Amino acid sequence: MFKKIGWLGLALFLLVVGGRAVWEKQSGVLSSDGRKSVLEELRYEVAIQQDGSAWVDEYRSYTFLEGEFTRGFLDVEVPVDQVHVQEAGMAYHPLEAFDDSRPEGFFAVQPSGTGTRVEWYYRTRPGETRTFQVRYRVPETVTLYRDTADYFQKYVGAANAYKIRRLEVLVQLPPGADRENTPIWAHGPAGGTIAFMDAATVVLSMKNVPPGEYVEARFLLPVEAMSGVEKRVDSDRRQELLEMENAAAAAEDKDRMARGLLNLLFLGTGGAMALFPGVRILLHRTGLKRRKPVMEPMYYRDLPGDLFPAELDLLVHHYSERENVSRQITGTLLDLVYKGWIRVEESPGAGVFGNRRDLALSYRILEGEMVAIHEHALLDFLFNQVGGGSSKVSLQELKKYCGGKRTYAQAYSFYKDFESKVASLAEGRGFFERERNRQPGILSFHLFLSLGLMVLTMVLVQNVEFLQGTLVAAVGIGSLLGFLTVAAFGKKVKRLLTQEGEDQYALWKAFRKFLEEFTTFQDKELPELFLWEKYLVYATVLGVSKQLLRQLYTRYPEALQERADTRLLYFMPRGTYQDTYRGFEDLGKAVDGAVRETMQMTAKASKGSGGGFSSGGSDSGGGAGGSSGGVD
Repeated sequence: MFKKIGWLGLALFLLVVGGRAVWEKQSGVLSSDGRKSVLEELRYEVAIQQDGSAWVDEYRSYTFLEGEFTRGFLDVEVPVDQVHVQEAGMAYHPLEAFDDSRPEGFFAVQPSGTGTRVEWYYRTRPGETRTFQVRYRVPETVTLYRDTADYFQKYVGAANAYKIRRLEVLVQLPPGADRENTPIWAHGPAGGTIAFMDAATVVLSMKNVPPGEYVEARFLLPVEAMSGVEKRVDSDRRQELLEMENAAAAAEDKDRMARGLLNLLFLGTGGAMALFPGVRILLHRTGLKRRKPVMEPMYYRDLPGDLFPAELDLLVHHYSERENVSRQITGTLLDLVYKGWIRVEESPGAGVFGNRRDLALSYRILEGEMVAIHEHALLDFLFNQVGGGSSKVSLQELKKYCGGKRTYAQAYSFYKDFESKVASLAEGRGFFERERNRQPGILSFHLFLSLGLMVLTMVLVQNVEFLQGTLVAAVGIGSLLGFLTVAAFGKKVKRLLTQEGEDQYALWKAFRKFLEEFTTFQDKELPELFLWEKYLVYATVLGVSKQLLRQLYTRYPEALQERADTRLLYFMPRGTYQDTYRGFEDLGKAVDGAVRETMQMTAKASKGSGGGFSSGGSDSGGGAGGSSGGVD
């Protein structure tokens, strides 16, 4: 049991640790030197100029999760000029060069290889979100051919390390260009859209742009809309570009359809992994019906079988799951009293006035008597462990032993051993179903399959960029739900009785009803008085002993006054029959209190301490500009 719990706990721990890493990557959390940040939104506002240049305003919104951040940076892949940085309307002050001391409120610009690097300095607090605006001019974004003006600009560079949760690019066309004369395309990962927002404004949007992916756009502007463009090529290229971009867009449509089918597959697989175990368990349990007993009388006057009282407790409370070790011990004690192996005496306690009631149990077994394994365990516990080898022990001594700091563990061990022995005896009767209600073996396979798919999903999400924009995580989530369903309910077996068990269950139920209502029967239909003693033992387990005693004293007053040689009807040999009420009650309370004391001590000890949006054509990725930035 504990080994299974240990393996389950280890599996869940690994899933939580791995799942957190996947969640952080899926959520766009970037960790560096113990600091964590997220690029919530990246927005570009671009204005194409007639001379082929473009003004760019980048709005970068970061959430700072953990650690202190003091610098933002932006790497543009081409030379830019006229750079400005501001935040919430407040301009940062320019520096001549980068400053390692990172003075708050300043920025600097320097060439970096073939491009430009911008740095700005600030101070942050964990949990805050801040938006920085970087404005710059890209000198050359348009190539002018004889038949078209090719605007080709990259916005997000492939060096970007962040997952961008929301990307939006607004591009204002120059005068003379509009939706009627300007075809538009975008290149980048799947899932984006590009369209005209109005006659002369294009909007490109995308969610969850994976790190390491570029995003760019190409517009074929009319030649007459441009003037003063420095980058010119004396040839025609419009038709070539149209064919290339349209082919790329068609390929992207196919890829998008394939991703859609793949997403449906992932959703279906995740749904099946989540729902299958629950449905299978439900169908299995609802298909299990109780067998109909051969006889189902309303009353049954004889003992239905030769069960021990403790075994009867397991049978009659099987469906209610209210088996009780205290009731089993009490029933066994009364059975031993009935057999004459234990004698009960009343003796004054050690109270201040000497009038506190106590019961003493004395032990005597004749040679040749057959003692059942659970009876032997109870006698050994009472007279050897509690009584220290004596032939007599009081209920007060029993309660003290069970609640003692040095002895409660031995008492607890006895209870578990007694339960085990009673269960073993009852199991041998063949009353309890063990085959028909066994859970389907496919659930064990599903448990391991779920675990494998969860691990596989985490590996794929972390390492396969192609799957970044898909719903592959649905497989892992569905597998986790299925795993938890099997772990929680897969081993829970619906309680059923065999045919023999149902037959006995029905007869004992009828016997209980007879004990409750025997006063309605004629005298000739009732058993002899000496049989009622045996009935009293089972009435205790069935929960009707007090009611039965009261009716017996009413029905047989003459016989009881004769003080017949009985062991249970006159529970106290030197008392009156009224003392039997208290004797039964004292014995039951003593056993129940002793068990409760032990369980409480054990619980305390156990606590311890401690238009088309495509991947592009043959020249994709070649757009002018492209930036990648971050914070540290």
